[in-house]
Amino acid sequence: MTGPVVERPRPRLSGAGGGGRLAPAARLMGAWLVGVWGLMLVLAAVGIDRLSLSSDGSFHLLAGSQALHRGQNLVNLEHPPMAKLAMGWPLLLEDDPWPEPVDAAEALPALERLYEDPARLERVTRRARWTMLLLFAVPWLLASGALAGEMGYRWGRRIMPLLLAGTAWVFPNLFLLQTDVAVSLGAVLVVWLSIRGLRRPPWETAMLVGTALGFALSGKFSGVLLVPTALLGVWLGGGSLGRRLGRLAAALAVAALFVHFFYGIANWSYDREAGRETLRLYSEGRASVIVGDRLEPWQSALLTIERVDPAVAQWLTGLLGVLVQNDLGVYPSYAFGRIRPDGWLWYFPTLLLVKTPWVLLILALGALVWRLRAGRSADELRGDWRIAGLIATTLGVYLAAAAGSSYNIGIRHLLPILPLLYLPLVGFLGRRRRWATAVVALLACELVVLAPFWLGATNTWWLGERNPTRLAFSASNLDYRLNLAELGREADRRALGELRVVHPGLEAKVLAAYAPQARLLRPAARLEPGWYAVNVLAEQLVPALLDSSPADRPALRREALRWQPVLAALAAGEDHGTLAATYRLFRLPAAVPLAADLEPAKVGE
Repeated sequence: MTGPVVERPRPRLSGAGGGGRLAPAARLMGAWLVGVWGLMLVLAAVGIDRLSLSSDGSFHLLAGSQALHRGQNLVNLEHPPMAKLAMGWPLLLEDDPWPEPVDAAEALPALERLYEDPARLERVTRRARWTMLLLFAVPWLLASGALAGEMGYRWGRRIMPLLLAGTAWVFPNLFLLQTDVAVSLGAVLVVWLSIRGLRRPPWETAMLVGTALGFALSGKFSGVLLVPTALLGVWLGGGSLGRRLGRLAAALAVAALFVHFFYGIANWSYDREAGRETLRLYSEGRASVIVGDRLEPWQSALLTIERVDPAVAQWLTGLLGVLVQNDLGVYPSYAFGRIRPDGWLWYFPTLLLVKTPWVLLILALGALVWRLRAGRSADELRGDWRIAGLIATTLGVYLAAAAGSSYNIGIRHLLPILPLLYLPLVGFLGRRRRWATAVVALLACELVVLAPFWLGATNTWWLGERNPTRLAFSASNLDYRLNLAELGREADRRALGELRVVHPGLEAKVLAAYAPQARLLRPAARLEPGWYAVNVLAEQLVPALLDSSPADRPALRREALRWQPVLAALAAGEDHGTLAATYRLFRLPAAVPLAADLEPAKVGE
């Protein structure tokens, strides 16, 4: 899995024995690397400017703005505050940065305020995305390269970042307003510092690994899955039982202090009564997590902890809320035309195969064959078990948690372990610079061809009729509302005039902010003639919900029943292909009456 872990000298590009003959090649390779990084930076700028704000992104902006402006961490407790603080600062530059306090019960309705001023929305989104790219994504790429270099792979330090950034579904996650890249940075730091620490003083390793663990825990609650890796990394430092236990305690204390630091910033003007009311709202299921009455038994304990340390109470409330939502299967999983509340064991491995570019899948197969044929000597294997144990622990814990999770809603949840999964490819390419050049060039070409619709791409390279969008496996793997701005631009370019949009779950204000010429369609008794854009997820989810059990997700099934005749009528109209990659464009030449028992609503409402 991890390749030989032996010290290797750096490749010599010139000097003794080379006569300087490789210096021009080295300069050419350096220019090529600079060119690829420059291209990716340009593409990131394109995505930052052209992709609309995701639903989670608006919530993180609100939470970060409230914490920085009001000094109270009252909303979105289901995510720790570190990344949200980084996202929220651009709103402080605005004249109207949500100055009034918003409690946990009002948070979701308050999000629409952000979309009332499209110019402000664009400014804030752009600044926040550049912040995420520079503070978290670029360091994650560089740290992943450092991990590859630590493994002894020649040239791996340069190749790993390019393979990660060149993967189409990874690329937009480098700048989207999500917490995944923050915890991913923490994850690679924990693994890298643990491996590096095997040759460093044990107490230094304990402090550094503890800090990295605290960073991961401050980014997202999935950072908890890195605790076994961090503890193992500190334990492997050796020494007596007492010294090992002392280092473990010190590492955990450093991690706790790191987490506490960011909660302290988010609560710089903490109001005890408002904070306690927030805990009550979450415990009673009246906040932004759907927990029913499952947290009520915890309310007394959380309020007691709040008297001692509000930060610990908020962190535990968020963690418990996420665990309960996972247990309840709040977010229904979709795959291959089926809906299931508790997810599938095979969901993430299958999704990874679907979303990984063909060039990397073929390369992985080649690397496996090469590895099996190459073999390894006894000298290479000696001492390798500690590093293999660290990597196996990280992968095993994460993949086991993913397999048992009902959060089958986003491949971005695999970002923290992706550098470890790519290590064999890096080891293979690290010995073959020409191959590496070709692979990175192909990935860069794919990014250019797909721009800016990277998130929805599968390994068939493109969206639309040739791409099996039924393999999208939920909204956050397809468009996540990112293509609304492109929808408006393409509608203008084609001069479609008034465009009616079928996108269940989308708010009218959100659509109007990005596509003012479009109107959100609601189920109605009559469809007027004109142009219609149907989000492809509606085409997938409506039949899947109707095929599910009537007792399973009854509210969603009722909504699907309302949309079924609308979609059928549009499908019978003129099909004009795709629009903004993830919408089907239809035209009705004449009005179409639908079932009379549908809830009355005006078309275009």
